Amino acid sequence: MSDDAACKLVELKECPGGLLVLLCPRGVDITRHPRVKAEKFTGIAPGSLSMGYEPDWSRGYYIYAAPAGGGFYLEGSLDAFDDPGCGARVVPMVLEYLARGGLVDQPGLAMLEAILSRRVFRGG
Repeated sequence: MSDDAACKLVELKECPGGLLVLLCPRGVDITRHPRVKAEKFTGIAPGSLSMGYEPDWSRGYYIYAAPAGGGFYLEGSLDAFDDPGCGARVVPMVLEYLARGGLVDQPGLAMLEAILSRRVFRGG
């Protein structure tokens, strides 16, 4: 199985404008996945959440590359990130994946939860 196939892709068409969620396990270089638009980021630092936007602010991109590989990537319209229902589905999915895969320690998980719940998904 290729690294790309090891990742789980979830497309939430019910989110306004659509939202793509990519979850990759430990050891996979998420930045090399064909669905990740790495060029949208000025830099991707392992162990931190990086963000990028379209010049017209129509779409947002978020990536967390775990230090040991793996992590998550979010891509969607800014309307999707402003939708409380969308955030209510995505945040627990991402946090559970990270915790189950051992991709983030507990303090890091709490930090990501706060950022995702209060900054990324702004409608919550």
